Amino acid sequence: MKLTTKNFGSLNGQDIDLFHMEASDGAYAEIITYGGIIHSVHVPDKNGILGDVVLGQDSIDKYSPHGMACAIIIGRYANRIVGGSFTINGKTYQLEKGADGNAMHGGSGNYSAFIFDYVDSGSCQDRAWVTLRHFDDGRGGYPGTLTLDLTYTFTEDHQLILDYNFTPTEDTPVSITNHCYFNLKGHNSGVIDDQIVRLNCDFFTPNDKTCAPTGEIRPVKGTDFDFTDDRRIGDGFISSDPQLIAFGGYDHNFCIRERGYRQAAFAYDPVSCRTLTVCTDQPGMQFYTMNNVPKVIPPSKDGAIYGKHHAFCFETQNYPNAVNFSHFPNPIYKGGASYNSRTAFCFGVLPDKK
Repeated sequence: MKLTTKNFGSLNGQDIDLFHMEASDGAYAEIITYGGIIHSVHVPDKNGILGDVVLGQDSIDKYSPHGMACAIIIGRYANRIVGGSFTINGKTYQLEKGADGNAMHGGSGNYSAFIFDYVDSGSCQDRAWVTLRHFDDGRGGYPGTLTLDLTYTFTEDHQLILDYNFTPTEDTPVSITNHCYFNLKGHNSGVIDDQIVRLNCDFFTPNDKTCAPTGEIRPVKGTDFDFTDDRRIGDGFISSDPQLIAFGGYDHNFCIRERGYRQAAFAYDPVSCRTLTVCTDQPGMQFYTMNNVPKVIPPSKDGAIYGKHHAFCFETQNYPNAVNFSHFPNPIYKGGASYNSRTAFCFGVLPDKK
């Protein structure tokens, strides 16, 4: 494995670094220090041709502020907290709220808006890695502070592993994720309708009109949310299910079977035959199909024009608004203790299924 570093420009007088982690067959992943963004992942198709399967931007000027379709790190709490408030140890905390009245992705403290500090990097025969650090000062209204050490590892067999190691100073809800947009045919290949998804999830959490969980945990069986067997993504775009009509596609938390580190999702592109397997120790995963895009879309990475349903996201997480629903998994982490979580995006190739 090979690891190289280069400058990716500067923002507000601070240099942005890009880390290039490359396997012996030429496959590689690139990370930048701004927002902890996964800038690209180039992996082979059925003919051994490398292609970038992650949507993104060409320059730091386009990534900031919040360039469209960025593979950013989100924290302190991914997704929505209804009303922007919660109570811990008898104390109520009021977070910043968005236009819908909910707290979203950490508000102004969202990790995507910051430049991470470099901690460590290295390589050996079968992997390369880089560790970045972010200090969360509680901006947005969260209790105490939190230090996150985030290690990206790219392996010889094309696994991109994200290890989150964090220490809060006070009891706090935590749900950190990566909002990576994938298109297994290639980031500039258009709609994902024909790509196939399988989820190890028997339940999902329906949304209210603001796209926040209602508190219900609903079985997927017999619905267009049933991905327990291979399902074409585009079938959901023409569904009559009110949940899919309301949001123009999938933007829902799925409840992953079992506990511990296990497989959560599998995706397959029948054109390139590329596959993506997601493993995580988190209880939930937001499956999002890029339903909301601006009316006017400027060119993005490699001049691509991204549009509606051009990618999907597998955002491993705790359930949205879990801090306000006692029957959801407990999202509270104790102050003064250290914790770790792992999510892996594992790429491969399957024979043509035709």
